[in-house]
Amino acid sequence: MVAPFNFRAILLALLAPSLLVSCGGGGGSETTESTRLSCIEGGGQLDTTPQEFRYVPNGEERHVLDLYLVRGLSEQRPTLVWIHGGGWFFGDKSDIPDIVFQIAVSAGFNVASLNYRYASDENAPWPSIVHDVKAAIRWLKLNSETLGIS
Repeated sequence: MVAPFNFRAILLALLAPSLLVSCGGGGGSETTESTRLSCIEGGGQLDTTPQEFRYVPNGEERHVLDLYLVRGLSEQRPTLVWIHGGGWFFGDKSDIPDIVFQIAVSAGFNVASLNYRYASDENAPWPSIVHDVKAAIRWLKLNSETLGIS
């Protein structure tokens, strides 16, 4: 019998090493004051209602993203980008597992969740879907100062 797919365990396994490195833990080095100061402070309050943005001007109906901002912290916060599942054929930006919000709140991250055109869309031949994802990330980077994110 095959064990059930444990998405949470895989997500945490992928994120844990980067969080340790960014906070000065792991790698055999002793944590110093400078590495503690560079560690991202968690906390704050994540918006429960997202702001919706169009990431392609005059784009398709699905060229939108939701942005959940962290409130209550004084500095710009990093942003976790969530790309919903569905094999490029179904799903929606609102399909965000609780674990994503739990990680974001514990690390003090904003969350951006985006829609993209489906592979079944005649106007989106491969690799247009990948270009949609890149366009959303590019839009977030270009507008990070205005949005107050990093």
